[in-house]
Amino acid sequence: MKILALNWRDITHPRAGGAEVNVHEILKRLSKQNHKVTLFCGYYKGAKRHENIDGVEIIRYGNIMTVYLWAFILYTFKLRKENYDIIFESISGTPWMSMIYSRKPRVAMIYHIVGEIYFKEIFFPIALIAIFVESYVMPLFYKNENVLAISESSKEEFYSMGFRNINIIPMGISKNLKPNTNAKNKNIPIIVHHGRLMNYKRIDILIRLMKEIVRKYKDAQLYIFGRGEAERELKRLTKELKLEKNIKFFGFVSENKKLELLQKSWIFVTPSYKEGWGIVVLEANACGVPAISFDVPGLRDSILNNKTGYLVNSENEMLEKILVLIKDKKLRDKMSKEAYKWSRNFSWDNTADRTLEIMKKAIQTDKQLK
Repeated sequence: MKILALNWRDITHPRAGGAEVNVHEILKRLSKQNHKVTLFCGYYKGAKRHENIDGVEIIRYGNIMTVYLWAFILYTFKLRKENYDIIFESISGTPWMSMIYSRKPRVAMIYHIVGEIYFKEIFFPIALIAIFVESYVMPLFYKNENVLAISESSKEEFYSMGFRNINIIPMGISKNLKPNTNAKNKNIPIIVHHGRLMNYKRIDILIRLMKEIVRKYKDAQLYIFGRGEAERELKRLTKELKLEKNIKFFGFVSENKKLELLQKSWIFVTPSYKEGWGIVVLEANACGVPAISFDVPGLRDSILNNKTGYLVNSENEMLEKILVLIKDKKLRDKMSKEAYKWSRNFSWDNTADRTLEIMKKAIQTDKQLK
């Protein structure tokens, strides 16, 4: 099978996030199964235009604004000749609309509906246009396409917008993530947050809660690792609250460093406004770390409330649950075991196999219609 994947970034991009990890983990497994896989994505300074990573041929053109236009140009004048069997669209907000220039069958993985989050991340006029495209244009063109959702929350949202052919394919996690109880400092509570540092993640809430946590546990630590547009403001807030000794920013970390930091941690906390799923939650769980988040779409799918962590409805409740888990080691250990057990249900092999299954069905259906 020849597969053309479209994603606005690749795994090496400085702003790569969960979507890029998901796409790469799927594609490299399909490549190992002797499928020819090409990924078209945006270019960034210092990158190669053409590169092969883990068996995936990567083509980079355009930036965040022009990458969709470049996809049209390159497909029309070059990639069409490759005669791909299927197009795999990875949509993080803006749809690729490949049905306009290609009659090939397609599968579209939509992570979540961005909606109001646009107003938190980009300027008003552009945000308004993005919401219009996502809310009205995308459902019109994709309502009968093969859509992949990564959580039940996302599926329900897509269905309410008019999408009909929806399959849930949860994201996986690395097999290398595992607990190490010997890595934890028994006397110093360590809270962790990792992922993209974006405004809608609302990490500022967690930093403000640390002020209260430190009043009860003066040595408590908050580890924040990841990179993003909100990093400078989060560091400014940390300094303003005089929490430099208690909050450490690690920036981008390697997989080995991520494992080390998660294994040291007691609790994972994310105050995010909304997610498509919660891959960072499951990665923490795999290291035996229970998680706390607001009861919002995506995260309510990845946390089993009162079992692998807590879903809360206010900042005060979030603070309360953090303090409960810090204080009660027996409860923390119990949730740690449940979190690890829950994480074992997810693997990249299963994610790739399910995606391939849907692709094959889409190709077969297309042949029957013709």
